[in-house]
Amino acid sequence: MAIDPSGGAGSANDDTGIAAGKDTSSEYYLLADKSGRHGANVWGREACLLAIELGADAFVVETNFVGDMTRQVLVQAWQELERQGLTKGMVMLRTVAVNAKQGKRLRAEPISQLYEIAKVHHVGEFPELERQMVTWLPGMDSPDRMDAASTPSPSSPNPLPRPSAPPRTPTDGSQGAAEHVDRHHRANGPRLAELEDKRAD
Repeated sequence: MAIDPSGGAGSANDDTGIAAGKDTSSEYYLLADKSGRHGANVWGREACLLAIELGADAFVVETNFVGDMTRQVLVQAWQELERQGLTKGMVMLRTVAVNAKQGKRLRAEPISQLYEIAKVHHVGEFPELERQMVTWLPGMDSPDRMDAASTPSPSSPNPLPRPSAPPRTPTDGSQGAAEHVDRHHRANGPRLAELEDKRAD
């Protein structure tokens, strides 16, 4: 479960990125995108409910100035759900911090390359996320949904490995994802039902 908070819920703020995925040794599955223009009290609850629904094992947040706030919001939301009896017996997920100092293009490069060779699979329809993937260019405003969706899963030592065969070189950090999004539903539609039961990391 990856969380990329915005500055607030107003129209001037970005969406808060909330995405869930599962990685294996050679494939990555995007299971959910619950991003939206939410205040902290809403996105904290949404993230926790999605984590419970999917049986996630960690929240992934950035190591920047909002990292501590993000953790506190998640703890408070989880405690409230516990009081309401909605956690299904799960304990609070661990929180894993990822380095936020890298540029967005550099940070997105490994998963962009995996998109390029069709190693990333969208389990469902994510139109707003896919719109960001095919339109974002370096220098544009923060791609909130895409930031959350491209955050590596913490479940393995090298969750987003570089491909063994060199892919076609994209002109920017989003092109590999853009090309795969265009091909994805034609190529992988029959697999979606099979993948729906995969649990989130």
